[in-house]
Amino acid sequence: MRNVLGILAITSVLLSCDGCRQQADYQDHTLTQHEMEEQLIALNRDKLQSENQLINTFIEEKKWPMDESDSGLRYWIYEQADTLRAQTGGHVKINYTVHLMDGTLCYSSDEEGALSFTIGHANVAPGLHEAVCLMGKTEKAKFVFPSHLGWGVTGDSEKIPSDAVLIYDVELVNVW
Repeated sequence: MRNVLGILAITSVLLSCDGCRQQADYQDHTLTQHEMEEQLIALNRDKLQSENQLINTFIEEKKWPMDESDSGLRYWIYEQADTLRAQTGGHVKINYTVHLMDGTLCYSSDEEGALSFTIGHANVAPGLHEAVCLMGKTEKAKFVFPSHLGWGVTGDSEKIPSDAVLIYDVELVNVW
C-alpha cells in the first residue's frame, strides 16, 4: 500500500511539473499586444499590396489611362468640362453604375435613380466623396475603388461583398 501511495505521489508531482512546463511553453508563445498589432499591420500591408497588383493588372488589361490619388483611388475623367467643381460640404447629384471587377452590376442610377448627397456627410462609399471632388459639373469619369474606399470588410449587406474592389462610372449632373 505504501508503494502504491508513493508511486501516486511521485506521479502527481511529475504530472504537475509537466503541467507547469506546458503552461510555461504556452506563456512563451503568447503574443504581446504590440506583437499582435505588428502581425495585423503586416497582414493588412500584404492584403493591400496584393489588391493593388490585382487592380493594376485589371487597369492594364482594360487599357484605361488612369491616375492614382494618395488614397489609392484610380481615376480617369474621360469627358472634361471647365465648369463648377465639386467640393467637400457641397451638394452633388450623380448618375452612376457600380460594378465588381468581374463585371457584375451592383447598382445603377438607371435602376435606382440619380444619387444626391452632401460631400463628406453622406452614407455612400468613402471613395465616392473623394471621387466627385475630382470632377466638375457635367464631367464623366471612371473610378476604381480599392476595397478600403468601397465598403471594406463588411460589404454593404446587399449587393457588394466583403473586400470588393468597385468600378464606378460617374456623371456629375449637378453641383450646388
